[in-house]
Amino acid sequence: MNERRSLLRLPALMLLLLFLANGCAYLPGQPDNDAVARVRGAAEQGDPRSQYRLGLLYTNGTRLPQDHAKAVKWFGKAARNGHREAQYMLGIAYYAGRGVAGDPGRARHWLLQAADQGHARAQFQLGEIYMNGHGVPREPTWAARWYGKAAEQGHVKAQFALGVAFASGLGLPVNRVRACQWLTLAQRAGHDRAGQVAEKVCGQLSGGQRKRALGLADDWHPAADLPLWKDRPTNRYIQYRLMHLGFDPGPVDGIYGRQTGRAVKRYLSESDADDGLVTRQQLVERLRRQSVVSQHP
Repeated sequence: MNERRSLLRLPALMLLLLFLANGCAYLPGQPDNDAVARVRGAAEQGDPRSQYRLGLLYTNGTRLPQDHAKAVKWFGKAARNGHREAQYMLGIAYYAGRGVAGDPGRARHWLLQAADQGHARAQFQLGEIYMNGHGVPREPTWAARWYGKAAEQGHVKAQFALGVAFASGLGLPVNRVRACQWLTLAQRAGHDRAGQVAEKVCGQLSGGQRKRALGLADDWHPAADLPLWKDRPTNRYIQYRLMHLGFDPGPVDGIYGRQTGRAVKRYLSESDADDGLVTRQQLVERLRRQSVVSQHP
């Protein structure tokens, strides 16, 4: 009998351990005020996940009175501890002026922190900032890079924006096959405008081109944020900038092949830099600093 009782207790014990292992302060059947107290206690002890959760509680106004200023305070603590969701929320707060005075520079700073950790929504928001010139000069090519990084992870609005960029040549060379691919993916995911735009763009393709575009859409699957050398959006950015500077990187296809590598070497050689000592990130930063090109789409 005692053995049976022990077995009946086991699932509850395992559930408790599971919640505690994952840093969850709320347990089934626990009064809301106790759950909030646990979150607050852990947040005050410096736990980033609890700091972020407390920020959400103040944002949503469910178990606590809605208070965006207090939300910003706790998002800030978690963000400075490296919590990428909190970094995104803090960036949005500064972007929208919610709970804090609007500050485009701080918004970009925190969105970039989250984006560099692979946060797709932050990447898309950076794309919007640079495409629309929110607090910065418009930089469509840099925007297309961020749209691409978010689109590769399955962000629907980014897929639509990337498709439009490929269709219009805004920040990327015109490529209607790729435009049809990304617009089709956005349409399939339920984007409310993608169907109409996809019909127009895909309708301009030949039968073979349309088949290829739809095949690319069928074969696509979401990918986690990739290292720079495998990162097609970043490689497209490098290729597009080299092309505008008069170097020939080959097709702007996001594949860092031999021709792109040779173009990079020539570019760095003319810049008195050793390509063996320049990282991919430093290369991107050098290309962005080209003031004559940076104002072009």
